Amino acid sequence: MTSRISKIAVLGLLTLAFIWPSVTLATTGNLVFSVWIPYWKKTAAVPETLAHLDQLNSISPFSYEVKPDGTLIDRMKITQAPWPDLISAARAKKITIIPSILWTDAQAMQGNFFNYKKRQAHIAAIVKVVLVNNFDGIDIDYEGKLAETKPYFSKFIRELSVALHAKKKILVCTIEPRTPAASRFDQMPIDLKYANDYATLNLACDQVRLMAYDQMNIDLRLNERKGQGAHYAPVADKDWVVKVITLAKQSISAKKLVLGIANYGYEFEVTGASGRYTYKKVRAVSYQTFMNLAKTQNIVPTRNPAGELGFTYLATNGKTRVLSLSDSVAIANRIKIARNFKLAGVALFRVDPEADPVQWSMFTH
Repeated sequence: MTSRISKIAVLGLLTLAFIWPSVTLATTGNLVFSVWIPYWKKTAAVPETLAHLDQLNSISPFSYEVKPDGTLIDRMKITQAPWPDLISAARAKKITIIPSILWTDAQAMQGNFFNYKKRQAHIAAIVKVVLVNNFDGIDIDYEGKLAETKPYFSKFIRELSVALHAKKKILVCTIEPRTPAASRFDQMPIDLKYANDYATLNLACDQVRLMAYDQMNIDLRLNERKGQGAHYAPVADKDWVVKVITLAKQSISAKKLVLGIANYGYEFEVTGASGRYTYKKVRAVSYQTFMNLAKTQNIVPTRNPAGELGFTYLATNGKTRVLSLSDSVAIANRIKIARNFKLAGVALFRVDPEADPVQWSMFTH
């Protein structure tokens, strides 16, 4: 039985290898610039995207979602204004259109990927959406999967890759960042498991987007080094981003890796004393909200140990609040990191008129 399964797996890999050359994203040595465009901000985000189309190579309207049974939900209402105008303008400039599908129901994913018929039905639904709308491909953003789902998600990705490539369509895989284990744990787990198989993603996906943000306190080593006597809960420390990329590159080709970059920040309520702080997330903040609050508090934000813009203030309840923001300077640094690692590109999450307006000047080839 083991031998038979192995032979089937090899044949599957060979099938992918033969199909793979027919679908590729253009690479010229320059970074591919992509953006996610949230449907809940579409009224303002679409005009913002239109104003900067010349600086982009790819757009990802965000997002389709998935019901527990694996059928798709069009939260964006992609055929209604203002999407058609944006899609038409993007096509005229030969910008690839790769909408995202977001799924965060771990149990539903396990059930659908484990069952062959359900998995095939989900794949068919995705391919149909791509073909009916004449998209260039699809972005699979399936987050929070169970570790036990790994082999079945891998099957799904391989099979979806074959189905899309047969139609000459692009498969983009968006994944959570993986922090090196030695930076996460004081005592290493005996059997550390992950939900994403990097080797499968490297083989089956045309592009792998690393969501290298929302770091906060996951990296214990950086917490120890940079949090001594200072507040430290970054969106994405530049040193952590390097760790995430370095680890991913061990299994995924740099030519496929795209660095996800955030353009927002977080506000935390902080308790504790020097070096032993506890952070409670209060809210996400845009550049505009961040700067308005700093002005109200009569504070000039400064560059913090993570390379982001930050400040601390005392709230009306007497509690300490700390903010860290990925502004245009932080974004420029992350783009520089992507260039240094010779990655395929960067993807900005998200198009938001309240983000740092200077960010767009960083999108230059």
